[in-house]
Amino acid sequence: MTPSGVLAVAGTFTTDPLRPVLAHWSDRLGLDLDVRLTPYNQVFQELLDPTSTFASNRRGCNLALVRLEDWPSGPDRRRTLDEFVTAAVEAAGRGSAALVVALCPASPAAQARSGPELDAAESHLRAALEGTAGLHLLGSADWSGVYPVAEHHDAAREEHAHIPYTPTACAALGTAVMRKIHSLLAPPFKVLVLDCDNTLWSGVCGEDGPLGVGMGPGRRRLQEWAVELHDRGVLLCLASKNEEEDVDAVFRQRPDMPLKPEHVAARRVNWDPKPKNLVALAQELGLGLGSMVFLDDNPVETAAVRAAHPEVLALTLPQNEADLPNFLDRVWAFDRDDVTAEDRQRTAMYRLGRRREALRHSSGTLAEFVAGLDLRIDTHEVREDELARVAQLTQRTNQFNLSTVRRSEPELRALLKEGARCWVAEVSDRFGDYGLVGAAVTRVDTEAVVLDSFLMSCRVLGRGVEHAFLAAVATAESGEGAPVTMEAVQRPTARNRPARLFFDSAMGPGTRHPESGDGAVIHRTPLEELARLVFRPDGVVESGDAHDATAPGSADPMRAESPLQLGAPERVAALTALATDLTDVQELHRAVNKVSVSAGQTRAGDGRTALDAVRDVLAGLLAVPSSELRHDTTLDSLRLESLQIVDATVALEERYGRLPRTLFFEHRTLGSLAAAVKPAPSDTVPALSSVRADIPLDRPTPPRPAETRPDDDSVAVVGIAGRYPGAEDITQLWRNLVEGADSVGDVSERWDRADVTDPNGGPDRTYSSAGGLIDGVDEFDSLFFNIAPSEAETIDPQQRIFLQVAYHALEDAGHTAASLGPKSAIQARDSVSW
Repeated sequence: MTPSGVLAVAGTFTTDPLRPVLAHWSDRLGLDLDVRLTPYNQVFQELLDPTSTFASNRRGCNLALVRLEDWPSGPDRRRTLDEFVTAAVEAAGRGSAALVVALCPASPAAQARSGPELDAAESHLRAALEGTAGLHLLGSADWSGVYPVAEHHDAAREEHAHIPYTPTACAALGTAVMRKIHSLLAPPFKVLVLDCDNTLWSGVCGEDGPLGVGMGPGRRRLQEWAVELHDRGVLLCLASKNEEEDVDAVFRQRPDMPLKPEHVAARRVNWDPKPKNLVALAQELGLGLGSMVFLDDNPVETAAVRAAHPEVLALTLPQNEADLPNFLDRVWAFDRDDVTAEDRQRTAMYRLGRRREALRHSSGTLAEFVAGLDLRIDTHEVREDELARVAQLTQRTNQFNLSTVRRSEPELRALLKEGARCWVAEVSDRFGDYGLVGAAVTRVDTEAVVLDSFLMSCRVLGRGVEHAFLAAVATAESGEGAPVTMEAVQRPTARNRPARLFFDSAMGPGTRHPESGDGAVIHRTPLEELARLVFRPDGVVESGDAHDATAPGSADPMRAESPLQLGAPERVAALTALATDLTDVQELHRAVNKVSVSAGQTRAGDGRTALDAVRDVLAGLLAVPSSELRHDTTLDSLRLESLQIVDATVALEERYGRLPRTLFFEHRTLGSLAAAVKPAPSDTVPALSSVRADIPLDRPTPPRPAETRPDDDSVAVVGIAGRYPGAEDITQLWRNLVEGADSVGDVSERWDRADVTDPNGGPDRTYSSAGGLIDGVDEFDSLFFNIAPSEAETIDPQQRIFLQVAYHALEDAGHTAASLGPKSAIQARDSVSW
């Protein structure tokens, strides 16, 4: 199945160890992202190049991992910082995918050497980038999220391949980054349902009395957290097996509690089963069960809720109250980056809704009810500060949603830049404001105004708001020279029946979309007719009542339609594991990297040989039985990846001391490789846990073994690169060869002139019209090679290409400028075929 989005990753260091962590959480959380690592140390290129992976990412997220010590120090660092700010702001402004900039921790040596300078650089970046639309910053203080890592730096792997972090640190960093991405791409849960006894307070209020229940630091933090969520738009509810008077007495007589009655939107305090009470709360709020998080101290209660309503995120509180703050920090369900004005007023809006319901019941007819509301509807084009709310509506609205297309704020901004228009509806009545409750996206086609999206909060349905909004949009899109027809493509889902009924009524029955396999229907109606659309309350079925999203026994109306939506089983399972199971960084590391808890070390005193050590290390990396690896097993047959070679070398160095970086390239078989290492004094042979364990920061450097000399003049090929006609690299060349692709083309296309070919030759002419030409010969980053632009213009293009290919060959071998050092001597020879 093709992923629905892309997570493009660029870093100032080697990012390969992060790929499995990012892919793990993308799969488990239902984000469905294809993790694509861009070439090494290409952050600026990704931000600036209009053809880069970042620039071409239409749905998903772009991630820039920056370790400030990787940039020049002194005055050059400030210039680099300013250039990065400019590039990042421009990239965020023109891209449709969100840009996350993660500032990663420095090595201990860099922190000791230039800590204040690095701190000042980060402060400068924060001040310059915070508030930039479409850009989201993760500071170095938050790099590991809620999983502290004692020693994050991996000196050995940084030296070998510019991988600065231990495997455990990579697990923490990747998880923290994915938490930020999850908050941007996944809809947050809407309701927190809380038990009372031994949850909000310690003890049983019916037995201990209001003054006898406890309010320790953990319970206080839980209530403070709930109030913080309330202020960010989460609806708080109570579901407790108690007498109402006993619960009310606690709230009345305990002013020291942060949680107050006015914070609670709805409650069920009775002796009914909690699964039944959750259904009642969902019906009262008009929300699906999949939008709820339920917290209870009793595992029996949470198990009952999971069994009856698997779409509810039911979490059991830790038994030790001291563990509550860390537990709450691991709850991702309510993470969100933007809080709108509507969010802050959500509980108050639900209270006003009760007053409107009272008017409805006292009104004789629907027309009388609507007239009594005194509705006021303001329709206008979206303002910049309203885009976050529109994006939120596209993510949250299910029932009254024409297309159910989910869009982020950067995606909306990019859509508007392409010529689309976005309309919003703000509604109020005599009881108060509903806020911004409707959004529509239109674009002009050659024959019609296309209604790309049309959605509305269920709070205002069935009162004529949807009719007035569509009429206002049709009026605004009418005009001299404009198309005279509106076209709307309605895509049915299990939950948007109210939208289907409305458009069938407002625009007439549609026709099946000829190119759609999802049952889409096309409606076409003259704009002039839609502009006259009015609501006739006594002659239609109310949209809001067309489908009860919380009715027991309905056809799974609260189940998620995709793994990313609220209540999806995959997402609920992942969020449960994060909150309750993965309590420390070692648990996280084992879960993400699938490391066995029982993996241990083998004693050298058991007669283990160097070959045994090599076999154990490779067996752990490749997840194969050690018995399958023999002395005559060829390294080529194992198909080791670059990162696996680095990990294996580092693991072997733990026992045998410093080893050549080219060790795995100098030998053909495992037996030959084992014979080349010279044992150093040690009492353990590394096994799987050594490969995955963190390397101590202050690890002493063992004595270097004697160099092994090959018996012949063989050459080890440790890196390879090339540029060819029709192929930017070796991989594309092999692909072209396998597919039989023809890389010879018409030379006139290169110079855009037909007379470049002349059988008689001559100046600026060629004898043949066919040629194999390398693309991009005019693309050369002179400053990257410390060459002045004026000098680069005089260099032969072949020499420029040779410099680029030579650099990529070193990069392929795992070398960097830092690892080679300023005094390294490199002899270069090129091979040119004519």
